[in-house]
Amino acid sequence: MFEEELEALSQVMAEHLAMPFPPGFRGLDIEDQDMVMLDADAYGYALGVLKGPLDEQRGEGLNWLTA
Repeated sequence: MFEEELEALSQVMAEHLAMPFPPGFRGLDIEDQDMVMLDADAYGYALGVLKGPLDEQRGEGLNWLTA
């Protein structure tokens, strides 16, 4: 089951990368969060999951991002 979830994550990431970033979000801050950086953070955590278990620091970062 876990392998299927990793494959699904990989597929979603590939689809996400193929899409253009919405131009209206460039330079847009929402609650002091730059939308480009928020997107990059999410991608970075997903990439980390595909490479193996997240360490404690990255796990906390992912929890913060999804809260």
